[in-house]
Amino acid sequence: FGAMFYAGAGAGVALLGIMGFTKAKSAPAARSAEPVMDAKSIPSKQAWVTFVNAADCPPGTVASGFQYGQEIAIANDAGKFYAVANKLPPTSQPATFGEILGGGKLKEPITGTTFDMRTGKVIGEWCPSLIGKAFRLLVGPTTVNTYPVRKSGNSLQVQININAKLQFEQSYWRGVLDAQGKVDRSEEHTSELQSPI
Repeated sequence: FGAMFYAGAGAGVALLGIMGFTKAKSAPAARSAEPVMDAKSIPSKQAWVTFVNAADCPPGTVASGFQYGQEIAIANDAGKFYAVANKLPPTSQPATFGEILGGGKLKEPITGTTFDMRTGKVIGEWCPSLIGKAFRLLVGPTTVNTYPVRKSGNSLQVQININAKLQFEQSYWRGVLDAQGKVDRSEEHTSELQSPI
């Protein structure tokens, strides 16, 4: 009885979804005469930003900080500092859980993937652990973002784009407003018509 109930409920949800899609498809999107959102893009702006105190990152450790919507991990490999995104592919485990292997290498804790902290590239086999082999079927080799890092007094600073969060949000909200029919695309169509063939 339970299986029939769930199958019937699933079919009902699917039918409602199709009906809703048909209704949404037949309703024309209303466009405003004036753009609701300015189409100007936010420029990138590189700056050195303090993420952690140097005392919080002794040799052999990884510390992280959060600034301007970005979480960056700083690894101290025998006195040499490296900065990487604090989410390691493919599991998005924090780099602070990773193991420093020396020579600028960081090992992801779940899949066993080793990354070069200078370039962000995979060193050796992608996802060599038993659990990693399952991930390997789903996700191909992926690099981790790296950033310039320096010690300034008692602080460890990373050079980042301090407008990255604003740029992401601008694209995100423009997409949401466009899906609701609230963004005027007349500028985009004009530029397409003016481009040489």
